[in-house]
Amino acid sequence: STAPSDGLLVGRWLGQVLAWSERHVFPLAVVTIAISVAAIVGSRRLQVETDFTKNFRADSEIVQAYGFVEENFGGAGVWDLLIPVPAPPRAANDNGGDRDADRAIPPPSTVMLSQVLQVERTLLEDVPLLTKAISLADTFKAALGPFHRLGFMGRSLINVAWRKMNSDMPEFIDSIYNTDPADGRVWLHVLLRSPEQLGAAEKTAMIAQVQATAVEQFPEAEVTGYYVLLTRLIESVLADQWKAFIVATIVVGIMIVIALRDWRLTAVTFVPNIFPSLILFGVMGWLGLRVNMGAAMIAAVSIGLSVDSSVHYTMFYQRQRRKGLGVAAALAKAQDSVGRAAVFSTLALTVGFGTLVVSDFVPTIYFGVLVSLSMIGGLIGNLLVLPILIRAVDGRSGSPTR
Repeated sequence: STAPSDGLLVGRWLGQVLAWSERHVFPLAVVTIAISVAAIVGSRRLQVETDFTKNFRADSEIVQAYGFVEENFGGAGVWDLLIPVPAPPRAANDNGGDRDADRAIPPPSTVMLSQVLQVERTLLEDVPLLTKAISLADTFKAALGPFHRLGFMGRSLINVAWRKMNSDMPEFIDSIYNTDPADGRVWLHVLLRSPEQLGAAEKTAMIAQVQATAVEQFPEAEVTGYYVLLTRLIESVLADQWKAFIVATIVVGIMIVIALRDWRLTAVTFVPNIFPSLILFGVMGWLGLRVNMGAAMIAAVSIGLSVDSSVHYTMFYQRQRRKGLGVAAALAKAQDSVGRAAVFSTLALTVGFGTLVVSDFVPTIYFGVLVSLSMIGGLIGNLLVLPILIRAVDGRSGSPTR
């Protein structure tokens, strides 16, 4: 006798899986509920990865370079404190952001420059993780000494130095003291430096502390820069991801209702596809794995990929029921036909996404691995859980579904 083909072996295995799930409905239900509860708790423990260097492998050149800057230059995190400067008399004239006109803006008053120096000192004393705070005020102090104690003479020296800097270093001036072309307001930049390799909680607390300290002296002061942006980026992506997941679930649900014309089967079709992403986030939360951009995108993506097999399974089941087959026979047919296709298609997709693990960009690795695991979870749900749910909602009717 000839050996059975791979297709026959897969079909036999799928039949055994279906039979096993039908014999162990209660244990499967208990395990599924327990895992779901644990996943929900774990997902609430998720932390966001805000360390830019964690986006690359530890042995990459960019991480090594960042490490050198962290150790020798006070940290690789560069950001700004923006302080509004009272508009000079000429600010009422609309210059449309003309560069030469911007350079004609007089420097801040001696009083304001002194206040800026005081804020910088307070920040460096009260915010331990902040390593540097440098602004135009420090430039004048380095060149002229204690200018705030020289009265009118100090102001005259500042004006002379200001004209010289505008003439010899216009780009430098533009980077630390300039007008906003949108509204013509003048802003003084305090350049801040801090370590990049910090946790999200530490970065968020430090940014909030700098903001709170600055507004005590300058109520309209703002913190900004790529350091602040990256700190809040993943949190925003994660929040938007859950919104996208909800929208995707609603839209896909509407389409499935139209296709199946049965809200009960639509509801059970979703279950095997929603839980894999939730379980993955729960596991990440329990293991302390931080969410980066790659991980934050998997929920909506995975449901779109894995729901395909569930829809095929349920529609095939409906067709068999309309032919007059009973629930058990229709499920067996669906398991053998659609289940076999789902196994091979999921395998192909998993291998395809799995190739992303060779990337040097860590979020890409996370995305490939998590999407692959989510699709495998969806396949397990389709083969084990979906038949039980279909039997639960359709098995009692005894009549073919529409």
